[in-house]
Amino acid sequence: MRVVLSRKGFDSSAGGMPSPILPDGTLLSLPIPDKGGTVRYADLHHGESSFLDIIKQLKPTSKIKANYTCHLDPDLVETVAPRSSSWLPLFGQCNQSQAHLAQHGIGVGDLFLFWGWFRQTERIAGKLRYCPNTPDVHLIWGYMKVQRVVTGKQMPPEYTYHPHGRWALESNAIYEGDPAQTGVLNYHPKLVLTKTGMTRSKWEVPEFFKRIAISYHSKASFHDGYFQSALRGQEFVLEECKEAEEWAEELIHSS
Repeated sequence: MRVVLSRKGFDSSAGGMPSPILPDGTLLSLPIPDKGGTVRYADLHHGESSFLDIIKQLKPTSKIKANYTCHLDPDLVETVAPRSSSWLPLFGQCNQSQAHLAQHGIGVGDLFLFWGWFRQTERIAGKLRYCPNTPDVHLIWGYMKVQRVVTGKQMPPEYTYHPHGRWALESNAIYEGDPAQTGVLNYHPKLVLTKTGMTRSKWEVPEFFKRIAISYHSKASFHDGYFQSALRGQEFVLEECKEAEEWAEELIHSS
């Protein structure tokens, strides 16, 4: 089993704000805007609140409006949106990013660990806000064990609810997750990648990272006391090894 660290959710250019660590520990990854999408932020819900409501509470100046659509990918939680057909957890990729995954032979049995930009929130007078003086961090918020991969221009009709299920691109691919080994995590300190007191792209990683190949990284990524995560690349593929598998399983079960 290979482990893939996959960057997903709002970032400084797409969305422009951290996804929230909700007061109950829920890690709510906010999907990036997509003008060609069919799912609106107002259509997505966590509990009684729409994603649009949550975004506006946390950042009233956000440019995201009621009619804005998003790229719900990966789609890991069935109840986040109304469904008109059967559902499976799906993740799509295309173009250079898919070529990178294909080059490394990512497929059935491999594990995606989804990570992104987050910050702790609190509820004051019924409204969410970012907790004052809390850091922006990169952390792992979800996971998906691959049980099927479909590539090419023609996707199965059961995938049409997913954005990549409607794209006619030769480089397009959809990774279907095993529902029993896919999900969104609750906050735990072990899920935080950012080293305490440092900017979010400077990570604290296990010692075995120094002994394996990690795509988009090299020995020069390791500095005195931290690992500098690459600013390019959607997926960082870890060399297959028992230590990576055990590390990933520990993270999943820590939540």
